[in-house]
Amino acid sequence: MSNLKTLIATTLAVGMLIASQGAQAHCDSVDGPVAKAIQAALEDGNINPVLAFAPASAEAEIRAAFEKSRKVRSLGGEARALADQSFMETAIRLHRAGEGAAYTGLKPAGIDYGPVIQ
Repeated sequence: MSNLKTLIATTLAVGMLIASQGAQAHCDSVDGPVAKAIQAALEDGNINPVLAFAPASAEAEIRAAFEKSRKVRSLGGEARALADQSFMETAIRLHRAGEGAAYTGLKPAGIDYGPVIQ
């Protein structure tokens, strides 16, 4: 009976670990919640929703990158796309660092990570 309890506990722990890794990975996709906050901030100029995803220690770096991106994106076309991507990479990298997770680059939209917390 003791072995059965150990097996059940281990199975539950592994399942929770796998589920939490999927949830963490979602935040580095270009259609994840952090990216949506970034896109909204770039459009309306309100950086506060982005800052909510990052540790306080990253606020100055995020604000600086945001201001640079807002300035460069006013040049239009390709400059806007590059500025948006640069800011997204910076903000998501700092968000991941705040979680204690490695940043391995932006993930494409539409990846099925399985069940995640929105």
